Amino acid sequence: MRYLLTVFLFFTAFTDPVTRIAKVNELKRDAKEAMDEQNYVQAVLHYVELVDSLLIDDDKLKMNMANAAYNLSYGMEGQPFQTEAGTPGDISVDTSDVFNANAELKFAVMAESKYLELVSSTDKTVASSAYNQRGIIAFIQSEKEKEGSSKDQLFMGALDHFKNALRNNPMNDPARYNYELLKKIKRERDQQENEDDLKPSDYAKMMKKLADELRQEGKFKEAMQTMMESLENDETTKAYQQYMTKLQTVAAI
Repeated sequence: MRYLLTVFLFFTAFTDPVTRIAKVNELKRDAKEAMDEQNYVQAVLHYVELVDSLLIDDDKLKMNMANAAYNLSYGMEGQPFQTEAGTPGDISVDTSDVFNANAELKFAVMAESKYLELVSSTDKTVASSAYNQRGIIAFIQSEKEKEGSSKDQLFMGALDHFKNALRNNPMNDPARYNYELLKKIKRERDQQENEDDLKPSDYAKMMKKLADELRQEGKFKEAMQTMMESLENDETTKAYQQYMTKLQTVAAI
């Protein structure tokens, strides 16, 4: 009898409009409170019930669900990029009791799958935010890869995600910041790779040594002139491009 009553009450919660609305509003309120308090485990539980159990088709709820899961799986790894998922807060809570083993991986999958779904949202602001978050995740994943095609694909994928975030919402400042930051990182890495591939000649090494001696004497402009002279006579001096850039900065002060 008690079992039948429990089943009846459970069924009523889903079918009775008044009961359902009250339940949905209560969960939304509790989920928001959990997000505000950075209690992301509890927030995820509330959003899972709303989205997956009660089948509330609301892109903003799905975004909050993805953001909570993102903070539980990636936390502070997204720095120095600007996240739209809120403050990571204290994520040292033991999540294994909630989602069993591999909780962090499950949260990561949850975040990524929801963001992937939301990039197709008719709400361009939501789609833009989802693309921005996917860009951060792609960059984090690229940093964990060894040198190779997978690392390069993830890195370029991150750049495309940030670009798509801006296409959906040109006013998305975090996405614009992230896009410019990643382009800067790419330029610096490309420059470093070019310098690593270029070997300075004996002449370039000799001129670099002379410039170093002048720099140590505080003669920064003379050191810069020495390097420029070397560059005019020998293109392998480009191997010292970073050195020359720093020298030029100091000489201009």
